[in-house]
Amino acid sequence: MFIEDHGLAEPVELALEDSKRSSQVCPSTIWTQAGANGRGGGRPPWIDRVIGGQSPSSSGAESDTESSSTESERSHVRHLEVGSARVLATPSMMQQRITELDQQREELKIELQLEVALLQGELRMENEQLRRHTQTLQSLQAEARLRETHRLADIQQERVSLEEERLRVEEQRRCCEEKERQIPTQPESQGEQLLVQLQQEKEALEAAVRAFEDREFRLLERESGIDDVAEEESKGNMEREISRQQHSLNSAQS
Repeated sequence: MFIEDHGLAEPVELALEDSKRSSQVCPSTIWTQAGANGRGGGRPPWIDRVIGGQSPSSSGAESDTESSSTESERSHVRHLEVGSARVLATPSMMQQRITELDQQREELKIELQLEVALLQGELRMENEQLRRHTQTLQSLQAEARLRETHRLADIQQERVSLEEERLRVEEQRRCCEEKERQIPTQPESQGEQLLVQLQQEKEALEAAVRAFEDREFRLLERESGIDDVAEEESKGNMEREISRQQHSLNSAQS
């Protein structure tokens, strides 16, 4: 028996040898019985596969190959679909992320602007407070200098006035001494009159000397700074206020 299909001769020969070794049954009888039973039109199934160009054992292998190939194609298609979905989803996710970052940037920008505005407001308040403290301190210092200037001017003026008073007292004393020297040389009647005048002038001189001494003592007190309790208290209050304002100014600058 010869079959043209290449690669199928060996299976056919093996099948024929098996059929020869069967018990007294010829192949035609077996095929006839098989045909009678309605299987393959009187031929074994492997004959049909051989005639169709297939080896007896190739059917199961081809079925497995086809199943494996189909599954591989399906897996490849699913992979492509997932990859395509991932590629399509990536720009949308990136755009969403960019939008979120822009929103965060705007929120941070607004927060920084509010913080800057708050700090600027605090700085303006501190500068205004510093300006007020500086102005108050300068005003107090100017007032203190003005008071000291007035005090020194008053003292100087009092010195001048006291010097003038001293000169008048000295002149008055010289007049008294001169009249006292003239009394003995005058007639008795005129001498008595001059004596009365001299007594009056001496009394006036003593009063003038006392007044001069009182003014001189007060001037010395003013020069030493212990003359007026009220003025000293006012001066002390002024110095304390200046010290307080200076401390506030230093605290505001630090």
